[in-house]
Parts: sequence; C-alpha cells; structure tokens
Amino acid sequence: MVSAQTRRLVRQRARYLCEYCHSPEYLSPDRFTIDHIMPQSLGGSDELDNLALACHRCNERHYNFTARRFWVEAGWHPPQSDPYQK
Repeated sequence: MVSAQTRRLVRQRARYLCEYCHSPEYLSPDRFTIDHIMPQSLGGSDELDNLALACHRCNERHYNFTARRFWVEAGWHPPQSDPYQK
C-alpha cells in the first residue's frame, strides 16, 4: 500500500495533472489515483519512479499491460518543461 506521504509526493510532482493525458485533477469529480506503472502483479514496487498520478479513465485502460515496462525503463514522466504542467 502506498503511504500518504508518497501519494502527496506523486501528486505534487505531477502538479495535479494526470501523468498520461495531462488532464487537471481540479476538473475531475473524483480525486486522481496513484497508478503503478509496472503493475505490482508483475513485480512493480511502491517506489516513486514506479508511480504516476492518473485520472480514472487512464488508470482503468492500463490494467496490467507489460508494455508499461518500457515507460519504466525509459524513466517516463512528463518533463518539468512540459507546457501542459503550467
């Protein structure tokens, strides 16, 4: 289980935007979820580099696809200079 502190760090890092589609959390009726990029069922951890803030739509689409492994290996997270994160 992801700790409250880790959840806070992930949300702040993402600037409260879905890290997949960049939709802002404030427009959602529900709080975004913390997604395991490499699913726990496939050996993914609760480390920050394996967690992403995700809207419900994006999180539900991923299930536990192994293609996410490539995101982890590439260190995928939106860059700090991303214009959608302003």
